[in-house]
Amino acid sequence: MRICVLFLILFILPQWAFATPNRVAALGGSIAMLPDDDTNIDLFPQHINRWNLVMLSGIDSGTPNYAIVIGEPGDKWGLYGGQGQVDDFFNLYRSIDANSAIRISMQLSRHDHEVSNNNNEDAPGNSSQTEENKYNNIDLQARYGINVGEQEMAAFFRFAYGPGTVGNLAFENLIGDYSSNSTTGTTKSSSSGDAKQTVFQIGVNLRRQIGFKLLNKVFAAATLTRTSGESNFSTDTTIIRDEDESSISASGALMLFTEKRIAENSRLIYGVGASGSVTSSEGKDKINDTSFDSKSLLIVSPQIRLGLETDIKFGKLRFGLQRDLNFLFYRDRDSKIQSGTNSDSNGEKRFDFLQNGSYTFTSGIGFEYKKLAIDLTLNNQIWTSGPQMLFDTGNGGIGVSADVIYTY
Repeated sequence: MRICVLFLILFILPQWAFATPNRVAALGGSIAMLPDDDTNIDLFPQHINRWNLVMLSGIDSGTPNYAIVIGEPGDKWGLYGGQGQVDDFFNLYRSIDANSAIRISMQLSRHDHEVSNNNNEDAPGNSSQTEENKYNNIDLQARYGINVGEQEMAAFFRFAYGPGTVGNLAFENLIGDYSSNSTTGTTKSSSSGDAKQTVFQIGVNLRRQIGFKLLNKVFAAATLTRTSGESNFSTDTTIIRDEDESSISASGALMLFTEKRIAENSRLIYGVGASGSVTSSEGKDKINDTSFDSKSLLIVSPQIRLGLETDIKFGKLRFGLQRDLNFLFYRDRDSKIQSGTNSDSNGEKRFDFLQNGSYTFTSGIGFEYKKLAIDLTLNNQIWTSGPQMLFDTGNGGIGVSADVIYTY
């Protein structure tokens, strides 16, 4: 049966015009290098004005991500979600006009759990205890995209506020606000803790044509992220924990790329670029009188992306390469411990040059029936064990992941 189904897929389904995240993965993994692909609505939401679509990504998982876009150019509505948004209140795309759109997501949740018990309620030495754990989750994200001539731009922000880890407490998931009150006879005791963390992020993306012959497009991105958190826990008589930590990180990426027909039925996508980040973080434990300060720098260059897509009798075959080299990594970390009049300090410095690179090969295949498309990322073992994998899954399945998209 599996052979019959495979032959139907391979020889009946014709070619298609649209694709999915698995097409991107099979062609080198960079959405930015595929400006005509509908997956660009992730980076540049104004692209919803180009298509109506229903997309399911990762259908093999049983819990696929989804996106739905409907309407006329300049008046589009869309929904999206998946495993990363299961607790979100809503996730929307909305056109502003024919050249701009916005993508918004919001998560608002509340947790409040109280447990109480009362032993020997009528006895003189009775005991009782009440424990409560509560917290709020807020996560707001928005991305605005606009086309200005041949230039595509997008800006985004994120604000998130939620619980952190209170401490080594044996109650529920030990995050957020915690309180405990107990009574044994005439003796009363209590403890409480509070932990929270905040994330604030802003960023921009840009893509446009440039005048170079071999690399005629450029994509650039920049992001600034600020995180902070604090945690404390105390009893009636003792402060056990009082800590805070914060960090700020700036990251950026630049990719020069092009896509061109190298034959009537084949397309080549290639690009070269670099990315980097600078991070500064600090923290303090007020109870143990310790602190740390850390700074780091990472530059990844060159980043090489290569994708080949060719028409075959039953659809398209795809191959992709990703090659990254950590050009430079530097970290300087200092920590201090204060004990009375004594002060101890520890330091660490690390410098790596041209180390810890990565290299990945991917392949995929795609089919279409009228306006329905199916894209698969293939298991690389198929190139040497393909026939065997039809009958024996010892080398894994033929596909790694699969997406479905319907465009209209």
